Amino acid sequence: MKQILINGFRLNLDCTFKLVEDVPDEQMTIQPMGFTNHPKFTIGHLASATALTGELLGEQYNVPKGWDKLFRRKGPGDPQLPEKQKEKYPHKDELLKTLKQQADKVIDLIESIEPSKFKEEYKWKLHHFMPTVGDVLYFQCLIHHS
Repeated sequence: MKQILINGFRLNLDCTFKLVEDVPDEQMTIQPMGFTNHPKFTIGHLASATALTGELLGEQYNVPKGWDKLFRRKGPGDPQLPEKQKEKYPHKDELLKTLKQQADKVIDLIESIEPSKFKEEYKWKLHHFMPTVGDVLYFQCLIHHS
């Protein structure tokens, strides 16, 4: 289970980085027609969600000041939309660096946890779909990036 999560998470991270590697910072807040989010919001959201995944595994939730408010969504039905003032978003390089740092922490934590941790109950908004730590890790590492 651990290696499946880690390999899939690394694949998703690799895809995320490749999708924006040739996009200049000044174009990272363009919202393509039909999309609610722009690349900066999406990457910041993924970094914040990855920090929350680390918290689930015992790490302190630690993102740059203001990121929690700027990027966090609490699941389906949350009306949070990207901030209209584009200058509030960090530079693309800072977003990607923070995502990588958070992901590296989560990978280390997954490698070190006991298998019994996957079966522990975890109460949250989507508990009825994903009631265990293992379910949440599966979602966060393998599904959430898409």
